[in-house]
Amino acid sequence: MTYYAHSAQGETKDTWQQLYEHLESVAQLASKNASEFGAESLGYAAGLLHDLGKYTAEFQSRLKGGSRVDLATWGARICCERLGPLGMLLAYGIAGHHADLANSRDTEGRTSLQDRLRVPLPGLDPCWQQEIALPDASLVPLAGFAANNTRGQFQLICLGRMLLVLKRTSRVTKE
Repeated sequence: MTYYAHSAQGETKDTWQQLYEHLESVAQLASKNASEFGAESLGYAAGLLHDLGKYTAEFQSRLKGGSRVDLATWGARICCERLGPLGMLLAYGIAGHHADLANSRDTEGRTSLQDRLRVPLPGLDPCWQQEIALPDASLVPLAGFAANNTRGQFQLICLGRMLLVLKRTSRVTKE
């Protein structure tokens, strides 16, 4: 099956952007932008995973007028499972890229990231693993951002926010 990232009303599928192309393009741009603060591999991983939920039959149906689908939570889950210590940090940015950063736990009626990670999601086609390749988790820089114990947590919070902003400014669509 061919998975698409975007459709265009009134256009045939041969003009639609394929999903793996979209994810790779966003990953490259996010990596380039993140090089400004030494987090290229984090930007790349966030770009690859930001729309992972588009690898579902439900999202592909959405492109033809179907119901809305949560397309970011799958990427957040995969980050937590596969990308080591910074996976959770990336998960916040990925889960919030169409909305805003979630809280770590429920407050004032907002859904927390932990709640989003637990909700049932549509089945993710495992073919995504053949179409995109995640960076090695050991390549993700951590020491430089949290080396100073008195400012380490603050630095990580700032890094998470930078990656969210980065993702929002790294939109790539087929020309």
